[in-house]
Amino acid sequence: MNGVLRFALGLANVPDKDVTDLETSLPALARLCKAARELEPIIHAALPHLEPLKPLAEQALTICETAYPDFVAVLPTLEEFIQFANSKGT
Repeated sequence: MNGVLRFALGLANVPDKDVTDLETSLPALARLCKAARELEPIIHAALPHLEPLKPLAEQALTICETAYPDFVAVLPTLEEFIQFANSKGT
């Protein structure tokens, strides 16, 4: 994990266990970001075809439709954070 980030988390009184958990999670977060980037055009193309299923999954679809743009919007920030956290820092 980036030394500057580890130091800042320490100054913010983030417990060592939480910092370790974050560090351990970084590879999985990076893989999720990569998968989301690959899935984004597929999901975007599929959304109109899911409309006939709406009576069966209206609540879930509403949540997904609402959350999906936010999820895609935060991917660049999350990817930058992961890169920064993984950098050696000076």
